[in-house]
Amino acid sequence: CFTQIISFLDQSDLLPQPNPVAASTDAADKGDFHIVNISPNPAVDVTRVEFATKTMNTVRLEVFDMSGRVVAVLFEGDVTAGETYNTVLNTTALESGVYTVRIASLSHADYKKLVVSK
Repeated sequence: CFTQIISFLDQSDLLPQPNPVAASTDAADKGDFHIVNISPNPAVDVTRVEFATKTMNTVRLEVFDMSGRVVAVLFEGDVTAGETYNTVLNTTALESGVYTVRIASLSHADYKKLVVSK
């Protein structure tokens, strides 16, 4: 099991990103990997994001605000088949609101909603 703690990114370093909120995935087709759980959700100070993989892959797990800007990169790298990974996001510097958590590779993406409440 893999655990990593990540805080928010400095907003001044953000580049324009496509808005992931407009995209969706079919819940029945989880692909090679998917976000298993975000807990607690709504989050106040810290939340844990758990994702699982069926095959070896290179993935990026990131958090977007509602304007489509990346506010955190929780994981980026290779994953092992059949493993479950855990990351921890410190939400204290994020504004209250709705965020999108996305895990993506070149061939697949999965999304879940995260609510930050202060």
